[in-house]
Amino acid sequence: MNNKKFIFAIFVNALFTVILLFGSSSLAADLKAGEKVYKRKCVICHGEQGQGGGALKINDPKVLSKTDEEIRKVIAEGGNGMPGYQNSLKPEEIDSLMAFLRSWGGK
Repeated sequence: MNNKKFIFAIFVNALFTVILLFGSSSLAADLKAGEKVYKRKCVICHGEQGQGGGALKINDPKVLSKTDEEIRKVIAEGGNGMPGYQNSLKPEEIDSLMAFLRSWGGK
């Protein structure tokens, strides 16, 4: 009986390890893709690290505490002088951009 529990524990541990490895590489790919989108579309106004300048400081905790839905809406539709990107970014690019922005400490 103890042998079955031990084998089951090893199996579960291996399964979690595989999930973490694939999940983290997927997240890393999303972050890298999001960084590329950020540099291509956002950096000119929001700065290298989102510090603002000519536009909103987007690395601010107040901004990053917004829901994903709220941030996606601004990215897609624009607002306060920012153009919308719904016609020039694919949904997966917006998702990657969201992951990159969240890596700065948001939800």
